[in-house]
Amino acid sequence: MAQTIKIKRSTGSSAPATLAQGELAYSKGSDTLYVGDPAAANTPIAVGGAIKNNAGSPVLATGVTATEIQQLLNLEVGVDIDAAGTDNSTNVTLAGTPDYITISGQTITRNLINLTTDVTGDLPIAEGGTGASTAEAARTNLGVDAAGTDNSTDVTLAGTPDYITISGQTITRNQINLTTDVTGDLPIADGGTGSSTASGARSNLGLGALATLSAVGASEITDNSVGAAELNVSGNGTSGQALVSDGDGTFSWTTISVTDNDVSVANLQTRLGEISSNTTIGDATDVTITTSGDLVVTGDLTVSGTTTTVNSETLTVDDNIVVLNNNVTGTPTENAGIEIERGTSANVLVRWNESSDRWEFTNNGTNYYNIPLSTEYTNNAGTVTSVSGTGTVNGISLSGTVTSSGSLTLGGTLSGITVSQLAGAAVQTSGEGFSDIDTALMTAAAIEDRILSKGYTTNVGDITSVQISSTDGSISGVGTGSTGAISFDLEVATIDGGTY
Repeated sequence: MAQTIKIKRSTGSSAPATLAQGELAYSKGSDTLYVGDPAAANTPIAVGGAIKNNAGSPVLATGVTATEIQQLLNLEVGVDIDAAGTDNSTNVTLAGTPDYITISGQTITRNLINLTTDVTGDLPIAEGGTGASTAEAARTNLGVDAAGTDNSTDVTLAGTPDYITISGQTITRNQINLTTDVTGDLPIADGGTGSSTASGARSNLGLGALATLSAVGASEITDNSVGAAELNVSGNGTSGQALVSDGDGTFSWTTISVTDNDVSVANLQTRLGEISSNTTIGDATDVTITTSGDLVVTGDLTVSGTTTTVNSETLTVDDNIVVLNNNVTGTPTENAGIEIERGTSANVLVRWNESSDRWEFTNNGTNYYNIPLSTEYTNNAGTVTSVSGTGTVNGISLSGTVTSSGSLTLGGTLSGITVSQLAGAAVQTSGEGFSDIDTALMTAAAIEDRILSKGYTTNVGDITSVQISSTDGSISGVGTGSTGAISFDLEVATIDGGTY
């Protein structure tokens, strides 16, 4: 579909000399539109004459004023149009029930507004209202409490203790400092001593005066009395002694034998030889055994923890088989193998992969390669004489030249071998003379030559559609087919009738 249609036009004021049947033309000088006479070829007719002014003369070529149009309409019988063009023949109606506006015929009357029946909503404070429909909400909006107090003035607080503070309209209760915020003595009935001195407190509590206690006997403990005669411990004792009860409530300094509790090195060496049953050394925390020589375990050593760390330089194992994942009892899910730490270089690893049931290895810590099985190589009629370089054959890397005295079957993906290394392959390097032979090979350059020879371009990738366009850009289109006849959806930008 065309976006722009241009008719014949002229800057002059005369009519075109000829105009085909139905053809349009426009004269700017006379502001006149012409059409070719449908009944007579090459005869221009000025478009006009259908609308006449009140004098009965055609005025389309020069324009018709609003006054003339109104006069024309006023000539019609039964049509009453005012200066603004309003049809006053029908009375105006008014919707809604409030009566502060009434209509009679073409007259609209504004009446007094009844605030009880003619309005809705709450008048905002900014408009002189309270913004509420209840007294409580109005007081809240106006910042006045239920008693009618004006809360706009901050409350003040007299007195110096600071356990109550006021900020604006907020009163805050703070912790009471018993040193600065209280006075007087807390009575015993309220949990105090009723006194501000130690002697007064003892007296009020019935404790009596302080006395020097010298001895405590069983009888004194019984009747809650302690006197100077009841404590019979004197002196500081000697090194290795402790206070020991003599059985009647008195204590004396006594030397205690701790032979069975001695944890000296000599005693440990003696006692360890006597251990003949299960023994726990230490508690829930770590226990470290340090020796300057060898630690020899003559029986079996069982480690029940989750991690065993061996920091020795050489580990010698006499067992023929080392079992990994020994705690697996059901279906195996964890991989297992041997990893070698290589410092700043990537670690290497040989492991059994449970997901693929294959042995595999990595030499960079990222890419894993299957260790091939003997059945993965098939030599039906000859011998593989050489394999060199790198590539991929069922996880095994190789590239370069692969030769065999007979047929060679390789499983998986073979990469890294150039076309010229495939024996007997015909390589087409130019697409101009290429013929459809299934056994021939084409280089990338030959494929591109072949495409270009068909008139296509390879600059923008794959051929997905065919487009056409005119040199001046007025016609364009896109083909919707890929083979055979192709249909085009054409777009005409501009249809130009020219000038006269």
